[in-house]
Amino acid sequence: MRKPSGCVLLLRDRNIACGRGPCFVVCSLPPTMAMKVSVQQLSGNTIILEGKPEMTVGEFERQIKESQDWDELTRQTTVAEVVLEGHKLLDKDATLVEVGLSSASNVLVIWRKKRVRPSRREKLGNIDLD
Repeated sequence: MRKPSGCVLLLRDRNIACGRGPCFVVCSLPPTMAMKVSVQQLSGNTIILEGKPEMTVGEFERQIKESQDWDELTRQTTVAEVVLEGHKLLDKDATLVEVGLSSASNVLVIWRKKRVRPSRREKLGNIDLD
């Protein structure tokens, strides 16, 4: 079922841990209206971000990452994974309206380290291969 433009999907059960409950479609935001989204981290800290419904999930993840005061190396090796109502958002090109994110949504961010593989030169101990 396709939602009309400007509508958001809300779950009756707001518990992130279980993610159960029937879905309801609620038209509450015009597509261009800015919204404040509260994003909770596993540490218990909460980030308040301003986003637009037409923003993509990938842009939203970048905005979450930019809100952290990390050094450049940590920023490059860390990935933000957004969990909405108990479901990880995998489609980075979907808009926030399409995935059902609104200012009333339960949003959790999980920080994950990228796997960094040493280059071939580092594995061989700086031996010149030429």
